[in-house]
Amino acid sequence: MAIDYFFNHHVAPSPYTYSEGEKDEISAMHSWERTCGWDIRRFGTPDKWTAAELFPLLQDCLAREHDDALIIGFGVPVSWMNESISVTDLPTRFGKLSFTYDPTSATACATVENPPPGGIRLDFPRPANLKMN
Repeated sequence: MAIDYFFNHHVAPSPYTYSEGEKDEISAMHSWERTCGWDIRRFGTPDKWTAAELFPLLQDCLAREHDDALIIGFGVPVSWMNESISVTDLPTRFGKLSFTYDPTSATACATVENPPPGGIRLDFPRPANLKMN
């Protein structure tokens, strides 16, 4: 799954930064690396372009718009289903979406500013119930 790859294959642990290329290819990055103390890294990092791609990917995993519907959990990894999930004010074209998931009851509770005409549905990797607030 794409989101697992991003979380597990970053160049600099913790800040989830990614490489834009070898240091020799990115001369502008050298001053940043010296400032951050990352001289030992082989790659030019942090790369804001790649990190910026992570956020729309994560947003799409949590909730995505499909035609006139909103789908929650389409890209959520199975391993996340063992923990509580809480999302607050995720921007969608239907307004801000907030939802929680409780693994004990396998229930998601959702609120969206403007309910989509096609409704809201769950597409978690495990069966779950949906309650609208």
